[in-house]
Amino acid sequence: MRPLPPIAEQQCGVFATFQAYRVGWTPSTLSRAVRAGDLVRLRRGAHQIADLSHLDEYEQQRWRHAGPGVGAALTTPGARVSHSTAAVLYGLPLLFLPSRACVVVPSWLTGEVPAVHLHRCTGDRSQNQRGTLEATTVAQP
Repeated sequence: MRPLPPIAEQQCGVFATFQAYRVGWTPSTLSRAVRAGDLVRLRRGAHQIADLSHLDEYEQQRWRHAGPGVGAALTTPGARVSHSTAAVLYGLPLLFLPSRACVVVPSWLTGEVPAVHLHRCTGDRSQNQRGTLEATTVAQP
């Protein structure tokens, strides 16, 4: 398998297709890695590494929880990770992991994202940059 995009470590093992292309991946190498079980396709344009054995069990669960939210934020215009997903990216402890990752999207965005709880936001919300991701600030949910 080709080297993963370095940014994946900052994004809970998730990377966007455009990030993979920058380090030499091609569409066929991505497809082969998914078929071989090295990557999990979260959604069109976003993948997560399948083998998280380098992490302890607690952190593996956190990364698997956050993965769909990170993938959605990387591939949805105007989206940013929030709530439990942002807490995982910031390394903050959680009492429990909700059933779905959380992402804030613009109010005009319609539809749903599988495995992700969408929060529609009408106002300008403060945000931080986490790698190439936008995330709500720690002071916000």
